[in-house]
Amino acid sequence: MALFDALIHRGPKKYVESWMPMDEVLRRIVSRFPLTVVDRERGDRIVRDHLAELIRLDAHTVVVEDWKALEGHVAYVTILEETSGPRFHFFLSERPTSIEIDYDHEEDRDVCRPLLEELEEALGEYDLISEDPEEPPDLKPDDMLDGVRDTIGEMHLRWEGDIAILAAGPHPDGEPFPQASDGLHWCDDSTNVILDLSGFASCSAQDLIEWAQMIIQTAQARDRELRLCYPPGTVDERLTRYFRIGQLPIHDSLAEALAAGESEP
Repeated sequence: MALFDALIHRGPKKYVESWMPMDEVLRRIVSRFPLTVVDRERGDRIVRDHLAELIRLDAHTVVVEDWKALEGHVAYVTILEETSGPRFHFFLSERPTSIEIDYDHEEDRDVCRPLLEELEEALGEYDLISEDPEEPPDLKPDDMLDGVRDTIGEMHLRWEGDIAILAAGPHPDGEPFPQASDGLHWCDDSTNVILDLSGFASCSAQDLIEWAQMIIQTAQARDRELRLCYPPGTVDERLTRYFRIGQLPIHDSLAEALAAGESEP
């Protein structure tokens, strides 16, 4: 899994989605880096490619429509100071809550770091976040922050064939999650993972996002497909936006999520 660097917008309220308008982001970038390349055609191609993949995965209609609306309002930006010097790239939308950095090669990350820090300074309202998900948490109880552990205190794990289902609330055929036993591992021993959030209506969106990040990183590092299910309006809208940004398939019910897996080639 690739290394991860991103600039996250720092808004006035910690857990409320915010952004700097795209035009202002570009104005500040071009002012600081005159050789910046703003490729709007490539941005639109990225949208179309993502849209085709979402349709292939039978993603939720709301997610598909969100991506359709992006075309014509995006760009693929290349930052450089010298024509033969270090450079990196990123996809930019009209409302960039986060800016995820692309490198031509993983080894470019270190040499581009000063340039990336200059970009952070030029934008002013974005914080640089760096992660290396090569060693994802195994999601044992001790991996959890206290607040997150309390939030998911009634999670359970059960199996449908070789599909691991992580769901809210007690279940007679399930085991507590995170796993404390040495039985079948929810990720290593599964082909796919379904995250059922239908019982989480009263939980903090931020706690759920922190928890879901651990699930997503672990599943993706092990090349497991992750699907989500919850009825519309069940969870906080901020959490829904978070999953849309990650392009994760969202289904209205567990039956629908299981059927989506059965229909894949």
